Amino acid sequence: MTDWAIASVSPSVRPFAARIEAAIAVVRFRVAAICDPQPIAFTLKADRIRAIPRFGFGGSCYETDAITLSFDTKSPNVEAHLDETLERTIAHEYHHALRWGGPGYGAKLGAALVSEGLAGHFVRQIYGSPPEPWESALAEEELAPWRAKAFDRFDARDHGHARWFFGADDHPPWLGYTLGYDMIGRYLAVHPDRTALDLAHEPYGEFKSALIG
Repeated sequence: MTDWAIASVSPSVRPFAARIEAAIAVVRFRVAAICDPQPIAFTLKADRIRAIPRFGFGGSCYETDAITLSFDTKSPNVEAHLDETLERTIAHEYHHALRWGGPGYGAKLGAALVSEGLAGHFVRQIYGSPPEPWESALAEEELAPWRAKAFDRFDARDHGHARWFFGADDHPPWLGYTLGYDMIGRYLAVHPDRTALDLAHEPYGEFKSALIG
């Protein structure tokens, strides 16, 4: 697994390092079954702020060859989720790395919806798993009115990423993640020959009609 290697580990994360490395290896194996994995350097960081409370960790990716996994090492939830839950987080971030090799994550609302939705469906592609809680946070009747609003703001840069994805004002928590996952699901239903993997570099505008279609 030399092309997927741990580059650095915070001291307080070291007790979990072996299990994290095992999870990384499993994801790489699954990725290798459908494509040639691109090299990734992993940073294992103690960072409570970036950890999802229910899991005790979270992931981030801002370039083609590096992923950061952030851990709340004092969380009672960490050890119980160093399994497929962590693997799915790694797979999600790996798709972001793939997209950084093309159009990137994107600064516009539509681009962010596409990036998150594709990453979520990439996890589904290689794990056959249901959507994560943040990808299915709203019932259909709750989501429906937001589709038109997102469609109108699709090319906006001043949408307020945190508001759309984490919730604020009248925007419910995880709205953007759920919208993105739903949009890509609708697109794939109409294009059954396509996958999240081969759509990694697709321009975000290609998916706009699926938001309300």
